[in-house]
Amino acid sequence: MNSAAKKPLYPADRFLSSTQAVSEEQLLIAAIRLDVFSFLQERTSAEALAEKRNWHIRNTELFLNALTAAGYIIKEDGLFANLPDTEYYLNKQSEMYIGDYILFWHEIKKFDSIEERVEKGPTFSRFSDKNGADSYDFYQMAKVAKTEMYTGRVQAFIGAVQSLFSWDSAINALDIGGGSGILSVELARSFPNSHSLIIDQPQVIKLAEEVIKEYEVKEQVDVMGGNFITDDFGGGYDLVIASAIFDFAGDLDTMSEKIYDSVKTGGFMYVDTHMVSDDFTAPKNCIIGWLPSHLDGLDILKCDSEITGAIEKAGFIKYLDGKEQDFPGYVYKK
Repeated sequence: MNSAAKKPLYPADRFLSSTQAVSEEQLLIAAIRLDVFSFLQERTSAEALAEKRNWHIRNTELFLNALTAAGYIIKEDGLFANLPDTEYYLNKQSEMYIGDYILFWHEIKKFDSIEERVEKGPTFSRFSDKNGADSYDFYQMAKVAKTEMYTGRVQAFIGAVQSLFSWDSAINALDIGGGSGILSVELARSFPNSHSLIIDQPQVIKLAEEVIKEYEVKEQVDVMGGNFITDDFGGGYDLVIASAIFDFAGDLDTMSEKIYDSVKTGGFMYVDTHMVSDDFTAPKNCIIGWLPSHLDGLDILKCDSEITGAIEKAGFIKYLDGKEQDFPGYVYKK
């Protein structure tokens, strides 16, 4: 029997606070959908915002108070304004706006009918390609990730490549599953004598073509629409970019050998993985984030040691470890 004289064995905070985290996520998603942050660049009253947006005045103030409590905006003298990082990432006028990225992954990670799927298995199978080619809307994924990649991934990639080549090196690069093409675009901007070929699904390549045109690097970056598992993507590369593609690459040994054969002797492969542990319990954001799709029948997630083992079996030698060099992956050398 419980007693006031008996202390609990463990604190309960992490269980009791989980519902608070859900509430705060719902609050943020609602604010992005309402585009609140694009109207709080300057200090604004709840009444003025409600009038401008044709919203209910009292509920607007309640909502802004909650956003303040959650730490997204600030309230001073009855006026509300974005905090600096909120302004930077969630005002649609900012070049670093990532609201669309957050909304996209919010939908992907929804836990609908999780109890039923655990009890009975997938209620339907929406995946027909065993390698996951139809598992997501890769065009939209690449589109919303274009800006998000500049929150650290692009800078880490260029920093790693700068440790491999001088700025005037004539780099012949292959970007496998390159998505929006941002890594190849920034390679072109940082290394004027580089040339890259991006290969990805035809519908995704359309986005890469738009980005290449936007950044005016058409002379340095080419595209190829196709399936990097089955299609020939050539050889003689100084650098192969394999960013988060091995989960979708089919047989790891076959893909690793294919990439190895495409790289010049002395050339490099830049690879990042989801760093999944051997027992598939870490990292938390990856295991939980992929759970909804896996409960629907997707089964492609590879552990980090499985991927790196196949790469090394193909003949590559680990040259840089991102955990030691401040980038999320590895560099292998042939």
